[in-house]
Amino acid sequence: MTTSGVTPDALRDQLDAAGMDFNTGDSTGYAALNNALNLNAIAIGLGLENIVYDPEQFPGLIYHVDRPQVTLVLFGNGVITAINGDTDQEVRDAITTAVKRGAELGLIEDDSVPDVNVDAETFPIPDEIEVGE
Repeated sequence: MTTSGVTPDALRDQLDAAGMDFNTGDSTGYAALNNALNLNAIAIGLGLENIVYDPEQFPGLIYHVDRPQVTLVLFGNGVITAINGDTDQEVRDAITTAVKRGAELGLIEDDSVPDVNVDAETFPIPDEIEVGE
């Protein structure tokens, strides 16, 4: 499995195929953290009411950030993607919010966040994401 990238539209299609719900918005982006993420611990720590995580159906953790209302997908390789922001600033704010919440819980290293890339044509996640049936 390579990690050369998946387009935002392809990621949305894969989420849709896995039966995941998310709001629509045109702005997308990602941040690649310096550390791997323990998605099980993050799912529990962030609260199951805003989380969809079923690794047998989809390998990423879907996190519905309440403010701003943006859907994030967190991957175990440390990449956090935003797939539906209304603006680039909402994408930046949502990713920053998720990292801060994870850091407060001791699940994400506070200083591990590089800049949020809102100009990327692809996300650095596995090219072939296995979607369960």
